[in-house]
Amino acid sequence: MRMAFDDTGEVAELPDCPELLAAVDAAFGDWPHERVDREQRPFVSIRRTGALYAITTASGDELTLNAVGTANRLVVEVLGASIAANPERLCFHCASVRIGGRLVLFPSEARAGKSTLAAYLASQGHEIFGDDALALAPGDREGVALGLAPRLRRPLPPTLGGAARDYIERAGRIDDRRYSYLDLPGGRLAKRGEQAPLGALVLLDRRDDGPVEFFSAERPAMLRALIAQNFARAAPASTLIDRLHAVVERLPRYRLCYSDLEEAAAVLASAFASWPPRIAVAEKPETLGDGSDRSITSSFSYADIPPNLAFARSTDVQLRTVDGEMFLADDSECAIYHLNAVGVGIWNLLDQPTSRDEAASILAEAFPHVERAVIRDDVAAVYAALLDAGFIAPLQR
Repeated sequence: MRMAFDDTGEVAELPDCPELLAAVDAAFGDWPHERVDREQRPFVSIRRTGALYAITTASGDELTLNAVGTANRLVVEVLGASIAANPERLCFHCASVRIGGRLVLFPSEARAGKSTLAAYLASQGHEIFGDDALALAPGDREGVALGLAPRLRRPLPPTLGGAARDYIERAGRIDDRRYSYLDLPGGRLAKRGEQAPLGALVLLDRRDDGPVEFFSAERPAMLRALIAQNFARAAPASTLIDRLHAVVERLPRYRLCYSDLEEAAAVLASAFASWPPRIAVAEKPETLGDGSDRSITSSFSYADIPPNLAFARSTDVQLRTVDGEMFLADDSECAIYHLNAVGVGIWNLLDQPTSRDEAASILAEAFPHVERAVIRDDVAAVYAALLDAGFIAPLQR
């Protein structure tokens, strides 16, 4: 059978299997999808293979998963198709909850607890706009609910109290003991297309113990977070940086450290009950991260970068400075990367063809207090990342 998904122009090919269709219905929630009789090449194909399902993605990868895992992967593929069909729309990997009439966004990394926190806030009467993705309306001032069902990781955290645990268990529609999709009661999950004004950005830092603490999040740290959690890649990268920076500049920015889920939810509900928010932040604002550059990753290793082979910058790559932070923006590939201090130094050296060992030697002289082995490893890592991104290319001498 073939199934069409609203806002994509694409169809997927699925086996007519009740187990899989139930998982797909649970995962897509309020995102319209229906069987169609259409002669169109499917962008995703799924077939039954024993007790599991083999899904061939839009990029040609093939994965073998259970019904819930297959439905989850189909959500990812459909979301990607929707983003491709709407290239001007910003879309974030984040949780978003309407509190006090505005959206609080949690653009945090995986396992920060954003989905469970959103579900707990729903149990307290607040409205989820999404636990994993949120689109922005034109103008980037309002969030638009996609209608996707919240998905929680199992088991639930031990700090989740009995009433909230019961609420989430009752809302569970389908699960595979690893993940559970929720069917929230009326009014707790925003309908697809519903809009609400953006209110604040909150990065979550879940810890093993300790009280809830609010810190001010600096603009550069929040900008890096939004770039990392931004799905859109069709717009020119330089334009995307400007739009994301405008969002960060306009909204209050916080970092929430917590260990107890219910305590964190209570603090959030109180802080954002009215606008502007009433938050007592720590006296000394903290900068996110340890200063290392996590936004550049690579499939190349140290050994893949010949020590004496010169590299040069690729064309169409711009170095942008935003709030003192350096970003490479490639409009031809719609890619954005944040550069740490070592990366900025290397990019400056690459104004002329420079090899890995040449760069390491120059930086070792500039930073004599740093061990040469550390500089060598850092240089190789940045070269590998820039090569992987297509920002540099080798030259044969």
